[in-house]
Amino acid sequence: MLKRAAAAEKRGLDKGPTYEEKMALARMQILSQELGRVLQEDSGKVTDAEIEDDYKKNEASYEQATFERIFVPRTKQIVPHAAPPKAAAKPDLKNPAMKATTRSAPPPPTEAQKKAAEAAMKKLAGEIQARAAKGEDPDKLQKEAFAAAGLPNNATNTKMEKVRRTALPANHQVVMDLKPGEVSQLISDPNGAYYIYKLESKETTPLDSVKAEIRNQISSQRFRDSMQSFQGNVELNDAYFGPTQNRLPPPRPGAKPSDQPAADPD
Repeated sequence: MLKRAAAAEKRGLDKGPTYEEKMALARMQILSQELGRVLQEDSGKVTDAEIEDDYKKNEASYEQATFERIFVPRTKQIVPHAAPPKAAAKPDLKNPAMKATTRSAPPPPTEAQKKAAEAAMKKLAGEIQARAAKGEDPDKLQKEAFAAAGLPNNATNTKMEKVRRTALPANHQVVMDLKPGEVSQLISDPNGAYYIYKLESKETTPLDSVKAEIRNQISSQRFRDSMQSFQGNVELNDAYFGPTQNRLPPPRPGAKPSDQPAADPD
């Protein structure tokens, strides 16, 4: 690189408008990168007092709870009635083992059947929530829910250990306000299921355990805020760039005027 640079200087390539323009652009890029690096360093200077203050202000965010959660599918498997066997058009005389009748595939479930299945599971979900609130075992209720849905071997584990509020879906986070032993109301989720939570225990994560997490959050937010100040509206100099409307891209080197794209009407 040093040899090539020296050879370029001998040829006078470090003179002229092209070189000066490229140097100006390189200077802006280097300065922009250096600014980003310095802002990143400045944002990372978070004191212990700032961390403790943030922890106190957002203490609810650092609660963690252990739940038993019952998942109730929104619908159940519909077993269609098999169509009656139809007589074969012609028995295959070359293959006497072939039966003279064939069975057609069972028809798909109708819309009425689907709605009835959904209504049945919604009713069951309400009943399971009431039984859980009376103290029935969540694992037993979970198995019943999947059996009713036609999925007896797919029952999920109900235990959820040390879950933070932010780890729960937005419409589930209300369960963090339960008291130990309490059961939530039925939660209907857009993903096609019903959920019931029973809170076993709740505790606040100690400050020492989340110090690094809080430091990173404060640092990241500061850096975003500092960079945001450079993302505002930019006023272009029309004398330099030309009118904003119908602006054409710069011509390609060696391109003919007829090769230029038409102006964008928008």
